[in-house]
Amino acid sequence: MSRTCFKIAAMISTLLCSGAMAGPAEDKIAKRVPEPFPGYARLCGFPILYTRIRTVSLARIDARLGKLIVLDPILTRPVQAGHQRFLIAHECAHHLLGHTAPDGLQERAVEKGVTDQELSADCWAAEALAGSEYAEDARFVADMFFRQGLYSPGSGYPSGVQRSTMIFHCLKTALRDQEKTRGAE
Repeated sequence: MSRTCFKIAAMISTLLCSGAMAGPAEDKIAKRVPEPFPGYARLCGFPILYTRIRTVSLARIDARLGKLIVLDPILTRPVQAGHQRFLIAHECAHHLLGHTAPDGLQERAVEKGVTDQELSADCWAAEALAGSEYAEDARFVADMFFRQGLYSPGSGYPSGVQRSTMIFHCLKTALRDQEKTRGAE
């Protein structure tokens, strides 16, 4: 083999082994975070992979690992704990609500599909956290979105005000329902 062909073969091999292919890089291990919030293992239990991504979090189906949640390592900083818990619940919701299934992915292509899915995942996350000591995390994220105002990152995503309103509404409703249940006991 000529020297040039050897160099090209070495470059292709390096690209393939570096994780440039779909799926997590071989040196990354999806770890299980047993209970980022109470009930997580029972409700979701999906492996969580920390790797650099363009968004802060996403739910995806990997050929090898199945359903998983991918988070940017920036969320492992202690000041990000509340944001991380909310995003884990949000991404869990995408899987449980079928947004990562083929039909759910097709739904994202229709008008308002992304908005509807994001708002429903926000609502599910707020309700899941309402039943734990981490309800304040949902309020924190709602405040964070509210400060974004009418800004939307595009691609059909809802504005910060829309997301904040949905999170506050779902959290308030879930907390009120919990109070009714406790009062009936």
